[in-house]
Amino acid sequence: MNIVLVVIDTLRADHLSCYGYFRETSPTIDRLAREGVLFENSYAAGTATGPGFTSIITGLYPIRSKYYITPWNVPNTYQLDDNIPVLAEILWDHGYTTAAFDNLINFRSHPKHFVRGYEYYVNVTRTSKWLHHHIIGRELNARLIPWIKQHAYEKFFLFIHYWDPHMPYNMPVGFDKVFKHKKGDLSDLKVIRTEAGYDYVPGWGKADEIFEGDEEKSID
Repeated sequence: MNIVLVVIDTLRADHLSCYGYFRETSPTIDRLAREGVLFENSYAAGTATGPGFTSIITGLYPIRSKYYITPWNVPNTYQLDDNIPVLAEILWDHGYTTAAFDNLINFRSHPKHFVRGYEYYVNVTRTSKWLHHHIIGRELNARLIPWIKQHAYEKFFLFIHYWDPHMPYNMPVGFDKVFKHKKGDLSDLKVIRTEAGYDYVPGWGKADEIFEGDEEKSID
């Protein structure tokens, strides 16, 4: 049996037809839901990609894995404990060929546990520059589909990471006006601060350590 784990970054469940959205936005996902299993109560373990992905591949909440943030601005400061196994490692140990076609962009702060256990790891962006990471699904598939055909008769675990809904969101031609069904209203928004939450952010107050030795640095 082959195992394929597909993650679509920033995709909202409430904008999928199979979860009741009034537009037909997700015909392929809807078909998978009809022919497979649809989880009606699923909750994100973290608010950002890093903690969320870490929970997916470890089965642990961030409070247990100690991985709370995506450390784009704190390169390589927070890594998962090497003693905590990740999904690809477990399946590799059970004889699976393991492969990932990833769209996680920032190599300087790329957490190493995301690549542990993979025999094949392809980062389609191949750059740490934010402006150059806009890889759409079609471009990822151009690398992905040949690999699947080549390894079709092997027992494999395949992780696929799509980025299309993530900011900056560049809609395909013809879809730019489809979702303008009503004007937004921000008048009732309130800023709610929970001071206790800062106790659970490992990087809070670490900027002085990162820039230690520099004569002058400013952070906007």
